[in-house]
Amino acid sequence: MTSPPEQIEVECPKCGHVYSDWYRPSINLTLDHFSDEYLEAVSTSTCPECGHKVRHNVLTVREDGVWEFGGGVTADETRDELPRIVWVESGEPLQSGFGHGVEFHDRKRNSDPVIAIIEGFAWREQDATQVTIRCIKPDDVTKKATLASFKRVIEEYVKHDKRLLPRYLGRSRRLYITSNC
Repeated sequence: MTSPPEQIEVECPKCGHVYSDWYRPSINLTLDHFSDEYLEAVSTSTCPECGHKVRHNVLTVREDGVWEFGGGVTADETRDELPRIVWVESGEPLQSGFGHGVEFHDRKRNSDPVIAIIEGFAWREQDATQVTIRCIKPDDVTKKATLASFKRVIEEYVKHDKRLLPRYLGRSRRLYITSNC
């Protein structure tokens, strides 16, 4: 089911102006057929002050049944402006509550649920050029393909949602996020 439109307040990451807009948190293209123009309109907001386009996280079920979360680079961003993401795999379990930063957890991991950590919050600044993320190596619980899928979702989060800390990421409630301040 496609969710109904929701009214939202948007803070422009470029100029700081706050304005009202609307979007659809989820779209099911197996049931509803929308034009590309409409999909763009319901998944982005454009700042009325400076014209910067913000892409919202939208859960989309494509016509082929594949689930996607988030969006690509907006029209006024380039790949050069986005931070480079460096993954550092650790053979040791990652500890929850390690320090200031953002933790990503896998619900299927009982004793060591943390699968990735971004230390600190400097990466949220607009001029950040690199984000280093420590993560576990694939194992029997979080297999290589699952970890690769989680990494893609985490990268989308880092590149596009620096101001938001949603509870869950991706297609299911298996991957979730916490913040340590």
